[in-house]
Amino acid sequence: MGHVQEVAPGGVTRPERRRHPRYACSLPVEIRLPGVAFPSQGQTTDVSLCGCYISSRFNISIGTTIELKLWVGDVGVKTKAIVRTSDPGVGNGIEFIGIDAAGEQALSEYFSKLDTNPQPVAEKTLRDLLII
Repeated sequence: MGHVQEVAPGGVTRPERRRHPRYACSLPVEIRLPGVAFPSQGQTTDVSLCGCYISSRFNISIGTTIELKLWVGDVGVKTKAIVRTSDPGVGNGIEFIGIDAAGEQALSEYFSKLDTNPQPVAEKTLRDLLII
């Protein structure tokens, strides 16, 4: 597991546009949609301090505000978030908009334990792998 760096077709590294590095990691997540009584379950494929990608069979419309709870070990990190990408049958890109200092601290500590010397990884999303 380590830091994920975006690589364009042909192996050219694109400049990173994100505010924080992403880490390839699978964390359980609970998703609370507006007007739905029970949370949905999912798994992250990558996470940063400002968002994540959630692998899921169901899709959420872009722009929807949701509540998330990421499980980092025994710590439940709660945040409000906005859906930024929607890939049918694959998952959603999520931007955190309400993560508190304790949540950021829990994620930062988790990332520091993943890999002390991460190597760039070519970005292959689940969507890329499923396209034939």
